[in-house]
Amino acid sequence: MARGIEVPQTILVNPSFEVLDPKEVEDWEGCLSVPFLAARVPRAKKVRVRALSETGKLLDFVAEDFHARVVLHESDHLDGVIYLDRVKDRASIRYTVDF
Repeated sequence: MARGIEVPQTILVNPSFEVLDPKEVEDWEGCLSVPFLAARVPRAKKVRVRALSETGKLLDFVAEDFHARVVLHESDHLDGVIYLDRVKDRASIRYTVDF
């Protein structure tokens, strides 16, 4: 849970995504792969997710807002992409800790 928003823990095998709301929303993201940084990243507001579960069951659901952001962020890792690759305004990159 982050920001008081619960996102169900889900294993997605070979996910595919269909953007249902083309409006991109910019919000803050960070990642354990790049510790101590955060930046504003544009993401689709609403996506349909199709994948297999860890048991091979077909999953088909809609993720919106923060849930969509989490699913898209994590799926980027499958393609070797990190959130910093998607930042449009590099001036938004911030340290998240004081040194």
